[in-house]
Amino acid sequence: MALRRLLERLPHGWVQAVLCPDDRADSRTEYENFKLLARQYDLPLQLVKSSNATADLIRRYKPDTVLVHGWYRMIPVANFPNTIFLGFHYSPLPRYRGNAPMVWQIINGERLLGVSFFVLSEGMDDGELIDQRHFELESHEDIADAIGKANQLVASMLDDFIPLWQANKVTLRPQEQVGSSYCGMRTPEDGRIDWRAPKETVHNFIRAQARPYPGAFSLLADGRVVRFWKSQIESRQFYGVPGAVVDVATDGVTVACGMGALRILRAELEGEAPEASAVAIRSLKVRFN
Repeated sequence: MALRRLLERLPHGWVQAVLCPDDRADSRTEYENFKLLARQYDLPLQLVKSSNATADLIRRYKPDTVLVHGWYRMIPVANFPNTIFLGFHYSPLPRYRGNAPMVWQIINGERLLGVSFFVLSEGMDDGELIDQRHFELESHEDIADAIGKANQLVASMLDDFIPLWQANKVTLRPQEQVGSSYCGMRTPEDGRIDWRAPKETVHNFIRAQARPYPGAFSLLADGRVVRFWKSQIESRQFYGVPGAVVDVATDGVTVACGMGALRILRAELEGEAPEASAVAIRSLKVRFN
């Protein structure tokens, strides 16, 4: 976690407060970890519920620098000319600016993903770069693996940044504008699988939304939701209507895609325990919609 690294490396008193979005209803929330760290370092923890509340707290503390990590609301940086805002974005900027960049990179089948450390500006993720690093994601790895690798890069970037920052020797470089791309917002409803796509596309779609995300899903004929957590590209050739179960084995089922097929290794029926789901799905000789 970036906050822990910052608190471990900086002298006492450099950090004034911790601002945490009120995302306690989200299964991915880090609120409890923030609470423990704030208590450990005797820092005020501010639970923020709106952009206006964020701005009010910045005015109250008047910080020289704000470090932003995992923040999903726009910050009106132009309203605070005496404060520098630094942030991490989980993509190789200028590519994949905007929302859910890690998810979009995996959906698009990227093998080399990135993390950018940059100065926030009025535009969308287009400020000057402090540092940028890359990592490889293998085809069997999913969003949780990507987040873990990205978090490790953040820690190492902070390790290198902090002494330069303390010595006032940080150098910036402008972002390239050629090749920039942008990501739109995603909702859980956007996770419905289109089985007419090629098997590689469906595989990437599933692993991009695995836990801790809500999961790619399909519907059964009776309306029940099936969420897919782990898949494997099938090397054997199958012919079938997209979404149809074409093979059943002890370790999963094989589902036909628009081109080729995909072995489903982990899935669950919504509302069922994982163990019961595994048995139920192997007994299904159905077509996913």
